[in-house]
Formats: sequence, C-alpha cells, structure tokens
Amino acid sequence: MRLRPAIHIVLLIACMQLVSAYKFRCFLFCSEQTGVQSDYIEDRNLCRKYAQLHLDTDTSMTASGSEKARTSRLVSLFSRCMNDKGWTIPEGKGESDAGPPPAVVVPTPQQATAAATDKANDLAAQRREQAFLERSSECAFARHGAAYSRIAATRAEACDIECAEGRKLGKEPAACPAK
Repeated sequence: MRLRPAIHIVLLIACMQLVSAYKFRCFLFCSEQTGVQSDYIEDRNLCRKYAQLHLDTDTSMTASGSEKARTSRLVSLFSRCMNDKGWTIPEGKGESDAGPPPAVVVPTPQQATAAATDKANDLAAQRREQAFLERSSECAFARHGAAYSRIAATRAEACDIECAEGRKLGKEPAACPAK
C-alpha cells in the first residue's frame, strides 16, 4: 500500500518537468516557428543550388572571368529565386556601391516603348533559359535513372529522340546530353 504515494510523487514530478517553463512554451508556440524555419531552409538550399547551377551553365560568365561580376550574378540569382518563393532577400547592392541618387529623367514615348520591349524580351529570354535548364535536368535525371526504372528509360528514350530531331533541324535542344 505504500507504493501508491511513491507512484503519485513520481508522476507529479514527471508532469512538472513536462509542463515547466521553456518546454511548455515551446510545445505551444515553437511548432509554427520551426515549420517556417524549415520551409526557409528548404527554399534557401534549393535557391543556392539553382543559382550555382545557373551560373555554372552560363557561358558568358565563365568567359568574362571577373570574380566580382560572378559573385554579384550569383547573389542576384539567389535573391531573385528567393523572392519568387516569397522570401524578401536583398540583392546585395549596398548604399555605398550605389553612388549618388540618379537624376529624374522623363523618357519619350519611343524610349518608353523601347524599354518595355527590352524588358519583355529579357523576361522571355529568362523564361526560355529556365525552360531549357528544366528540360535539360529532366532529361539528365531520366538518363541517370534509366537503368533502374522503365518509366525513366522511356523518358530518356523520348529525350534522345527529341535531341536527334532537333539536331536534324540544326539546333542543340535541351534534351541533348551535356558535353
């Protein structure tokens, strides 16, 4: 009969430890913060890989060779990717680099039209480049998994056919393996 009070005391101490100060608050409030942090870390890692892959495949950056330009482009790609995912990341352009504020210039209608056309062309080129990278990586993964999966083998075969057809037309499609 004397074991019963001992069990109650042990149970009481265990409950006190469970709901004490930090642990209790963390059970109530930390789960949402942890979820946001893990989402951020996942997006950050994905954007790092995207920016590095994009920069490594950009032949104009490897030709210029300027480390400062390369770093600036890498930061810009990472920042744009994170902004697309809903995170606010600075572009890496500090106030000291900006110089004096620009003078206000009112463009003519022809200049405004040209600027809009240039912006549209840049966006179209970015979308084409992103689609090229996506298709290229999709085909690379299919070729890699072809030995293990029939679905991947079928996709790799489709990529090979697409590559052959594109080369007949004198193009180098995204489906072709990297050299």
